[in-house]
Amino acid sequence: MPDKIVTDQPSQPEPVTVIRRLKCMVYEGLLLFGLYFAAAFLFLAITNDRDIAHSHRQPFFSLYIFLVFGVYFVYCWTRSGQTLAMKTWQLKLCNQRGGMLSLKHAVLRYVFSYAWFLPSCLIGLVLGREAAVSILISVVPSIILWSLTAKLDPARQFLHDRLARTQVILSDPRSD
Repeated sequence: MPDKIVTDQPSQPEPVTVIRRLKCMVYEGLLLFGLYFAAAFLFLAITNDRDIAHSHRQPFFSLYIFLVFGVYFVYCWTRSGQTLAMKTWQLKLCNQRGGMLSLKHAVLRYVFSYAWFLPSCLIGLVLGREAAVSILISVVPSIILWSLTAKLDPARQFLHDRLARTQVILSDPRSD
């Protein structure tokens, strides 16, 4: 009978590569595109608005989309630890001990994850709506800088995961 090594400490999950997470985010963006259109259709049907981009309701629409996306993410993260994109890429979100996320940690992670977009949003506020190209151009450096936070982190976690005390792990460790 072979000897088994028993340790008191649980094994640390292997860090998920930044590239794998970015690929998952691209897929998540495609899925959110569909959710956005469904939510926008509902909003426009309720408000009977035809052009939300130039409407006085635009700030409310932005908040509404933020909340719809938030409900989607928080629901998925607290139920299974995975969104549909995360399931596809075999990623799982958990707390720092490897357990399921609490509502508090899921909400914190969602709010902190918007730090990716803060520089772009600030540029948009300064330059106005007509500066869509400038905003888009500013998103790329934001993503690069935010990705560096994972490269510099010993556990390869993004800054929003570190702040929310969450971690992204492989749902099937044999898949990477």
